[in-house]
Amino acid sequence: MKSLRVLLGLGTIAAIVLAAGLANKASSSYGVELTSPNAAATPGPTALPLNARPSPPIVYPRTNGPFINETRASEIAASGAAGPITRYAIGLLTYREAANWMQSWTYTIDPERAVYLVVNAGPFSPPHSRVSVTCRVYFVVVDATDGGIRAQGCKDLTPNWPQLAAGVTERP
Repeated sequence: MKSLRVLLGLGTIAAIVLAAGLANKASSSYGVELTSPNAAATPGPTALPLNARPSPPIVYPRTNGPFINETRASEIAASGAAGPITRYAIGLLTYREAANWMQSWTYTIDPERAVYLVVNAGPFSPPHSRVSVTCRVYFVVVDATDGGIRAQGCKDLTPNWPQLAAGVTERP
């Protein structure tokens, strides 16, 4: 019985030593060494103030032109359609205005950057959708400076023509 207590005691000691070693290894990655009482802690990353958002770098800053024309922006937007486009509207807006209309935005695009908001009536399947869906009215945000697509998707899944953002007008 005494040998059982000794074995249990040794097992407990081994578990404590192992746990201390793991804690020391984990804490050393944060700059604190537990085994040395005189070790100075190295500073870790500074904490953000409460309610602060980290701000990613702006990848697409505001530009003043030159810009692609409406025809080119319409062609870029139409390239994602899965069939004929029967109706469309387009407007040169700021990214902030386009983002407010589509109710989605990214912080890597300057809110004042010029973009074309193109709304098309035609079959469209979002390229990165997790489920297979086809909508009848879709939008594309085309960068006015370089023609890159900054956003695209279905406004909703109904065939109804949406209320357009100010500055976006229907074209024949």
